Amino acid sequence: MITYRFNTPSTPPYTTACGEGGIDGGATCPTYPSKLYYKNAGEFDQAVAFIGRYGNHTPAGNYVVLYDGEGEIQFGGDASVIPRVPNDKYSDARDIYISVSPAIGVEVRIVRTNETNPVRNIRILPLDGPDFLSTSTFTSVFLEALRGLQVIRFGFWQETVRPGDDGPANNAPRLWKHRALPEGPQGHQQWRKALVDPGVAIELMVELANTLHASPWFCMPPPSPESVSSTDVFDDYNSKFATLVGTTLDPSLQVYVEWSSGTGYANWDKTKSLAVFRAWTKTFNDLRASNMSVPRLVRVVSTTKFVSEITDHFGSDLQFVDAFGVSAKFGMETTDVVNDPTGEWFQDFDFPLKHPNITVNEILDLMRENSMHSEQKLNTLIQRFRAIYLIKTGRPDVPVLAYRGGSWVNARSFGHRAAVYNIQMCISRDVFPCETTYGYGVLDGPLTASTTLVTATANAALELQLEQKLINASRHPRMTGIYMDFIERWRRIGGGVFVTSELYKPAGICPTGGKDCANNGLMESLSDSPKLRAVKNYINGVPLIEPFTSADLHQEAEVPCSPACVHGTCWQGACECWRGFAGASCTEVVPRPNQCEHDIGMNVGGISDWSTEWTFVDVFKASRDWIPQDFTSFTWATGIPIEVSDLGDNDYPTRLKPNQRVGTMMIRDLYGHAPAGVYVVTYDGDGILSPIMSDIKSVRRGVGRMEVEVQPSTVFNNGFFLVIERTNPADPIRNIRVIMPGFEHRAKSFPFHPWYLQSIEHYRALRFMDWDGVPIELMVRLANEIGADPWFTVPYNADDEFVREMAGLVLSTLRKDVKVYLEWTNEAWHTGFEGGKYAQLMGLQLGLQQGGWYGGDANEARFCYIGYRTAQIARIWKQVFGAEADRVIVVASTQAVWTIVTDKLLSCQDAYKDIDVVGIAPYFGGYDPKNASLTLDILFRETIPKSIAEGRALLVEHGRIASRYNKTLVLYESGQSLVGDGSAKDLGILANRDERMGLMYQMYYKDMLNIGMRGIKMHFSSAGRPSKYGSWGLLEATDQNRAFAYKYQALLQHMEDEFNCIIRPYGGCPNNCSSHGECLSSGACACYYGYEGSDCSVIRYMDVVDCGYKCTFDQGSCDLLRTEDEITRYFGCHCEDGFFGVTCSLFNDTCNGNGEAIDLDVCSCYPGYAGDHCEFDCSCNGHGRCSADQSSCICDKGWRAGAGGCEWDCDCPDGVECIGPGECGCLPACQHGTCHHGSCLCWVGAEGRACEVLKNESDGRTGVGLNLGGAAYWSTQWIFTDAMKQSSEWFAHRADDMGPGAWDTGEPIYVDGKGWPVRLGPRQALGKLLMRNVLQHAPTGTFTVEYEGKGSMTFGFDSKVVTRSKNRMEVVFRPSVDWTCAESFQAYCGDNGMYLKIEESDPRDPIRNIRILAPGLASLGSHSEFHPWFLRDIAPFGILRFMDWQGTNDATVQEWKDRTRTDFASQANVNKLKDAGMALEHMISVSNILRSSPWFCIPHTASDDYVRQMARLVRETLRKDVKVYVEHSNEVWTSGHKSGAYCEQRGLELGLSSDKNEARWRYNALRSRQIWDMWREEFKEEPSRVVRVLSTWAISPRTTTTMLQFNETWRATDLLATTGYLDCRGLGSDRKTQALTMTVAAILDECEKSVDDVIASYQEHKNIADQYNIPVGFYEAGPGLVEASAISSGSFTASLTRKFIEAHRSPRMGDIYRSLLSRLNASGLLSPRSPWMHFSSVGNPTQYGSWGALEYTGQPREEAHKYRALLPFLSERTRMQQTCVNLSLPSRPSVLLLQQGFYGPPAVTSPRAGDVWGEGERRMVRWDAAGAGARQFVQVSLWHLTDC
Repeated sequence: MITYRFNTPSTPPYTTACGEGGIDGGATCPTYPSKLYYKNAGEFDQAVAFIGRYGNHTPAGNYVVLYDGEGEIQFGGDASVIPRVPNDKYSDARDIYISVSPAIGVEVRIVRTNETNPVRNIRILPLDGPDFLSTSTFTSVFLEALRGLQVIRFGFWQETVRPGDDGPANNAPRLWKHRALPEGPQGHQQWRKALVDPGVAIELMVELANTLHASPWFCMPPPSPESVSSTDVFDDYNSKFATLVGTTLDPSLQVYVEWSSGTGYANWDKTKSLAVFRAWTKTFNDLRASNMSVPRLVRVVSTTKFVSEITDHFGSDLQFVDAFGVSAKFGMETTDVVNDPTGEWFQDFDFPLKHPNITVNEILDLMRENSMHSEQKLNTLIQRFRAIYLIKTGRPDVPVLAYRGGSWVNARSFGHRAAVYNIQMCISRDVFPCETTYGYGVLDGPLTASTTLVTATANAALELQLEQKLINASRHPRMTGIYMDFIERWRRIGGGVFVTSELYKPAGICPTGGKDCANNGLMESLSDSPKLRAVKNYINGVPLIEPFTSADLHQEAEVPCSPACVHGTCWQGACECWRGFAGASCTEVVPRPNQCEHDIGMNVGGISDWSTEWTFVDVFKASRDWIPQDFTSFTWATGIPIEVSDLGDNDYPTRLKPNQRVGTMMIRDLYGHAPAGVYVVTYDGDGILSPIMSDIKSVRRGVGRMEVEVQPSTVFNNGFFLVIERTNPADPIRNIRVIMPGFEHRAKSFPFHPWYLQSIEHYRALRFMDWDGVPIELMVRLANEIGADPWFTVPYNADDEFVREMAGLVLSTLRKDVKVYLEWTNEAWHTGFEGGKYAQLMGLQLGLQQGGWYGGDANEARFCYIGYRTAQIARIWKQVFGAEADRVIVVASTQAVWTIVTDKLLSCQDAYKDIDVVGIAPYFGGYDPKNASLTLDILFRETIPKSIAEGRALLVEHGRIASRYNKTLVLYESGQSLVGDGSAKDLGILANRDERMGLMYQMYYKDMLNIGMRGIKMHFSSAGRPSKYGSWGLLEATDQNRAFAYKYQALLQHMEDEFNCIIRPYGGCPNNCSSHGECLSSGACACYYGYEGSDCSVIRYMDVVDCGYKCTFDQGSCDLLRTEDEITRYFGCHCEDGFFGVTCSLFNDTCNGNGEAIDLDVCSCYPGYAGDHCEFDCSCNGHGRCSADQSSCICDKGWRAGAGGCEWDCDCPDGVECIGPGECGCLPACQHGTCHHGSCLCWVGAEGRACEVLKNESDGRTGVGLNLGGAAYWSTQWIFTDAMKQSSEWFAHRADDMGPGAWDTGEPIYVDGKGWPVRLGPRQALGKLLMRNVLQHAPTGTFTVEYEGKGSMTFGFDSKVVTRSKNRMEVVFRPSVDWTCAESFQAYCGDNGMYLKIEESDPRDPIRNIRILAPGLASLGSHSEFHPWFLRDIAPFGILRFMDWQGTNDATVQEWKDRTRTDFASQANVNKLKDAGMALEHMISVSNILRSSPWFCIPHTASDDYVRQMARLVRETLRKDVKVYVEHSNEVWTSGHKSGAYCEQRGLELGLSSDKNEARWRYNALRSRQIWDMWREEFKEEPSRVVRVLSTWAISPRTTTTMLQFNETWRATDLLATTGYLDCRGLGSDRKTQALTMTVAAILDECEKSVDDVIASYQEHKNIADQYNIPVGFYEAGPGLVEASAISSGSFTASLTRKFIEAHRSPRMGDIYRSLLSRLNASGLLSPRSPWMHFSSVGNPTQYGSWGALEYTGQPREEAHKYRALLPFLSERTRMQQTCVNLSLPSRPSVLLLQQGFYGPPAVTSPRAGDVWGEGERRMVRWDAAGAGARQFVQVSLWHLTDC
């Protein structure tokens, strides 16, 4: 019952029996008026209620009105009082009888009531019909409408949800005593509002749920503020509500409970929801505890649109949520506009104006389409909910419910209709200017208002007309099928309970607009309706009416051709003939475009998504492999495996994992070279497809079909990315086709683009080498279409059956007037491709090599197998072709630059007998891109003609060899081969776009004719966009303007000039295509890039827009800057004052360098500075903050105010100076240690207060030493506390928002002699990389960055600046890794690591001396340059070889002044100045700290002065109790290093020998002795400390003898050193192909055997050295299991690399180490006199080897089997070497240890090194906590033995 009351008097016109304005809620206090007031005139003395006033009219018929109490009731509206109707049930004389005729609703008035016995409990009951005498509270028609539903949502009955809206209503806490009772009126009672809470009685809701056996869904009002603010308080209303429901509802049902509805987007929702959930959960648990059976509780949170509305705010409290509710509507959007997610709506202001004649059927089509758009969006919502819920709760498959589902459509609520009223109000008020509210702007006067009113009135009529059509659509019988279809889509995306929109909502035409227009309810009356019928049908299992997948669509029958097409394709009953045929059945032979007997063929371009060649009209055929993605992140490729099955013509996903979607890319990075327009996507199966990327402008969805508007562009997110977001495993999405505009109907019959066919129709042959993965049938089809000879490259791994079947297929389908070129794989003559590797493996397995061949056994085996397999395939094909065998031309392709290959593959196994021609690829034009003096003129005048001449000579030589076997030459590939860097200055690209290149082409091909070469010449390739990988394409794109396609023109001209071919363009096109296109044979124009239209007269601008974020949120305007070539428009930003940059994202910094500019004229001042522009310096010197009045500084702890600002604050004893904040120095000064907080921390082996005593006794360490891995930005060895020391070289790129530029622009970098930038170039930024590609093996946490100078610096990739102060910042580093990429050993695996960038630097005071201190180690300051974990790892080794630290192999340093110093910008070898390696001081320092003997490799280029100065520095600064190993360079016995090549040259120059090897070895001996003499001279007081090392070649005793004997070098030699690598019997080199098939266990077997090889090699050299009484050692040793080709050429096999790495990681490798070392130890080795130097310390396993004893610093010892195997051989002592302690603050996690002490904070004083603590002992740990904050906990870790 809905009450009605006129006016709003200050006093209610009535009271109740419980007093005015209130009731107690008890049954004795009914909610009816007990007294009516009579007050002012105009107020009615009646209480009025309406029934069915807004359309849900009371059914026609007679009714009896019963009531209690005394008074008078009157009726109006649809009801009239009638005489008593005779019946057997009602007999009270007071009963009132009425007759109802539905129209405007029944009006009930209480006009008089007795105060002591008021009118109450009014009942209006039917006197006829199905409900006469019914005992049910609810009418039968109402129950029938709901019957079968599983859930009933009572939000409207509770009046906590607004009708027609998703938001809450009457949303205030309620009191239980004010609740509605079953005896009173139910529903919204205006007069009852102050007395009783709104809504229907709970008892009636429960009764309805029980009656229908449907679970109720309650939308609760807000709980009390007390229960929201405290988890211990339970809301009384909710608790009692829950009790009533729990005790009266059928316990087999469920109860859905939420707070309000459609909210979940603000934090306060969470607290209210949780309070409701707590009350209900506790109540139900209490009822269960009392042994009562209660329904299952489902706690729901609903959201209007976004997942984050709930998940972000609930966080971990999601565990209290059992289900999510979403709004599941359809019908609002008419199309999905990708760049505007709202699409086009019926509610759009202009929709009725754009579509005035839209029909009801068209509206239904749009609603049906939108149901599919909604399906896609809802699926995304469900996937996100479930994924995030799983992450936060660990529970999968959370239900997602539709709290309001179904159709929802109406015209604009406040549009033109509302505007008419608005304008009329302006006119009536006559106050101007008058601003209208609904879209018509400001009216400046009556005339404008009148004119506007006319327009608005006309538009309002159209809007009203649309509204009526929308209502009619909702009433249309088709709506049943559409509605059923949407419910089924909801089910298939995994949706849970589907709650429809309101059961009843009358249609509203809304002449003046408003929110309740149209027809969005399930019914308009309690009778049948299309939408109700849909629900009932679905519940009862009635089959879907609308087609759901393509299988349900009617398929048009194809019209056959009669007669059948022999050499053509049937299309709509007529034959379309291939080139060269005509007639009704395509049997008449006619000339074809390539009929002329010329010599040019073509390698057709590869099929890829980035190809600019329009091969197929179905661009899906060129799509990328499926890319796994998810719904919850922006990760491009997640790496999660995809379940696929071969269904149709591609592999399609058959099942998607939770939160998985998969996509594929098309037409990507084509720079606009793709047709614009509507692409039609068709597919089979059940699922969801979604196109995305910026080029997608709109999407229209249908069953198994989409229309996608595409505008190709140059923006970053260009292309067409098609995503499968749902696929039904029982009927997966498959057979996808993405058809170019205009080809939908012909695509199935005509796969090739007609312009593509026309672009290649003149070539004699087509080579399909690049058509990897394309069906052979399509290759044959293309050859048939244009009448060209196909050239097939048979897959290298094809077996004989495949070859035979392929031959049969070609024979049966290829036209008879063409030949077939047949080649086994492509370029198997090298091992860069898999075919070459396979050929070598098979050749060796078959033993095809004869041995002793010049090129080596492996090469011979490979070449022989090429001939062998080619001959086998030739015999199979010719057997299949039988009488037509002459059509098959067998090609053996060979290497152009190595003529002996040709002879070998023809002669081996007499392969020439089955081979018809020899193919080579004599490209021309190779050049050096780094040659700065090279110009285009020189290229065309000298370089290219010379290259053509060289190619001619090769052709002659190959021809001579081929003629010996009666074979002719053909070119399997040909053309230019210019490759540059892809930049704007790339000469290769510029030359290919130069008209002169056409002349070079004509010269090139004519030259071949001049030397008599008549065989086919296959150009490589047909089309391709120029890039840094080359400009191979004859055309840059299919739509390239032929006037600028100089190479293409040249080939056609060659055909005409040399072979008299007649090449004419097609005619008959409109306006001759306006000279902006090519006329196709069909008579249609194909327009060049930049043009469109039937005659190509319309410019299709290619807009290059660089207006990011619309010029960074309107800090500038996006304007047209220029137009180039008539078709390319460049848009850029015009910035407002104060802003600058390409996208106006930058602004003037007005912070005086003392703060961070966060906006224009807005500064965030660094500590110690103040003012609007940080202009006030509080004299803190970076170590304090300004006082409140900014007049002074409050210094940091450890600092105090001084004359010049904050200075160190120390309380030191007399005579002891302050050396740091709060830190006193040491007195006396530390001699062999480091001062820390007043105490000397001694180096290993030193003792005494000042560490002045070096212990004389040996520390017991053996001669097992270590080659230290070099410093590099990609190293997993953390050498320094300052990560900057291992940074990369500087590289230049564009500063942020300063325009496009390469990652490394190659621009000049201005640095000082130490490598620090002194200034930046224009628009330049400088970058460095650190800890790059380290697979997360890097210190993680907060790095402290300190620097000098003025400027701006930031960090990126895995690092982020979190705090800034003057010349200091803190950077959080969390290393990431793309494991899929990393495990494939790719060079680039995403933007990982730390990226430092200098954005601004003041040239007067440039940024310099940057230090990047590892987490927890910033407090060490200058106390330790080395990372403690690095020292821990290498501490046990007594000898350290610094070959890699010195950059020995590539060193060019000559003079001492050019050496690297400790204050250089980096110590990394890749950042070399003068190629000088690291600073010598670092090498001496680590030797001093660890008491390890250094092994130096003196640079081969070093002058005598350099050698002496180096020796002097070592003598003066190296501790006295260690030796020094001195070696001349590294491995100069080979010319493979620069050092060896240098020595070879010097030896020849000095006439030491005419044999280059002997000259090299003798010079090594000569220079070694010179160096030793200079060192011993410097160490003349203790010369025996210098150990003179002569290194030799392990496999060459001759090398050893030559060097020792030359000039009696043996007399000065203290140690002969060789290598001791376990090469596992050549598995990485000569036996690599065998290793490919071996297990890891078998590989380790070979490694174990190679122990004997090492011992044997050692013994050979020992036998020679023994003659001179010289000990033998190893300068490098360890496992050499690596692909040799990876080191020599970069070529490797990933599967073999993985095997080798697995072998290195095997515990067996540790056993092999132990075996080797035990045998060497037994031979007297492993002493400092005969050292064994492992190579190397730390290294990440890659294709280049697994050299490290550890894979990364700090690797757990249980994983490091090689390192652990070394430990027993490192010391002669058996007792514990050291106890290691780790003490750190949680805020600064670190390992802080040294052999003889520990650094801090905190600095540990007990235990000390050498202390032995036994298990169970109580010991005291003491440390100095200086620098630690109050109440900070200290973490203590203890390690056993040397496993610190």
